[in-house]
Amino acid sequence: MQNTLTWLHLSDFHFKGGADWQQDVVLQSLIRDVIRNHIPELGLKPDMVVVTGDIARKGKADEYAVAKQYFMELASYLEHDPEDCWYLVPGNHDVDRDKIEIEQELGRDLFADVTKANKLVSTSRTWSNYAARQTAFFNFTGEFLGQDRA
Repeated sequence: MQNTLTWLHLSDFHFKGGADWQQDVVLQSLIRDVIRNHIPELGLKPDMVVVTGDIARKGKADEYAVAKQYFMELASYLEHDPEDCWYLVPGNHDVDRDKIEIEQELGRDLFADVTKANKLVSTSRTWSNYAARQTAFFNFTGEFLGQDRA
């Protein structure tokens, strides 16, 4: 017997904070048409879910609260525990651009030179400064996937 691994790949949700009827229509259609109908018709049950990028629209905490609610509903339909079989990868919209410091904006040109870029990213201070703009994403993954997998 051949072992088969199946996954559901989702991307670019761009969740907004608060209620958004257009967003809700699309998301409920995904659950109805793909998760509840199409996948079972094909005899599939994804072993894992991979969400690659742009979960949020602007990297804000309220957007991840909406994402968590929707993803929990989706996991329920799939009979999944997200802590076991979901994988989340941030995208460029999962960055809170309001937290980009002026030094970081001015330092973008340094990345054109490999030597300067390597020197810049070799310090823990640099990494923590860049990671700060993804705090909401990291908090969301900790809550949704568990701290061990965040």
